[in-house]
Amino acid sequence: GRSDSQGDNYDHQTARERASKVAELMLSEQSRFIGELPEKIKSWKEIEIPIHELESHLNLLLQTAHYSPLGFCIRDINLKPCEYHLKCLTGNKGLGCREFVFDLYDPAQRQNIAAERDKAENELARLF
Repeated sequence: GRSDSQGDNYDHQTARERASKVAELMLSEQSRFIGELPEKIKSWKEIEIPIHELESHLNLLLQTAHYSPLGFCIRDINLKPCEYHLKCLTGNKGLGCREFVFDLYDPAQRQNIAAERDKAENELARLF
């Protein structure tokens, strides 16, 4: 009785293994991810910071990658719970969470973001 997308997030990897794969993809596919960390890596790569420096930075900051309802969370939620209660897009006074990473190539994440957009548009239309 489950939908096809309900099993997509059960990849049986540890958060560290998933983080390692996300880090590799951030280095090789610059346009795949959106978020504070991918944007920093992209800008550093543009100014030709050596790849070993980028890898070191990713290894330091990207210890875990957890699935969230809208994308990835790179916060180690086992040590420090989410301060925005999974409000990844609106946390931090409407600026979004700095630990949120969105994968543009993931159709399920894109669908969830579109649903959030539609829900916000409907709510705003109702209010105004």
